[in-house]
Amino acid sequence: MKSTRESIRYRVTKKRECSFCVITFKDLSWTDHKTTVVNISRHGVGVEADDKLEPGFVWFLDRMGGFRGGVLMWARNDNRKYHAGIRFIELSRYEEQFIQEQVALIRANKPLTNPEAVLATIMRALTGTSSVPSGPKRSSAKKADGDDPLGDIQDMVAKM
Repeated sequence: MKSTRESIRYRVTKKRECSFCVITFKDLSWTDHKTTVVNISRHGVGVEADDKLEPGFVWFLDRMGGFRGGVLMWARNDNRKYHAGIRFIELSRYEEQFIQEQVALIRANKPLTNPEAVLATIMRALTGTSSVPSGPKRSSAKKADGDDPLGDIQDMVAKM
């Protein structure tokens, strides 16, 4: 069976906690999470948590694999824990500083100063472009289980 993974995942054998916050794609809500790292690769990290995790933009409180940002691409519940996959996203120094400032506002219960710029930053990191591509809002390659984080971001930006 041929693997479609971009890189090898390394299982984490020593307990390592990972704290991050998520801005969900579904409704732009903010959630804080404390998880345990189960595996890591060049492109992302697998975590497990006691609380529900939903796809969205991830901001690691401490760098993970050298990255501060990521996208929680999928999450599932196995009746004991929630398991999730987070894809790292590369941000420029300026983008990282900008998002850090926005995260500080959210943590202080203040509104974002420029939510469109936050979303544009995420889109640029995911697609290599600075704006949402034109055309259909949903990819024809949408997963059967309904998870389509990129499509969710595009829908959110279209509604703004």
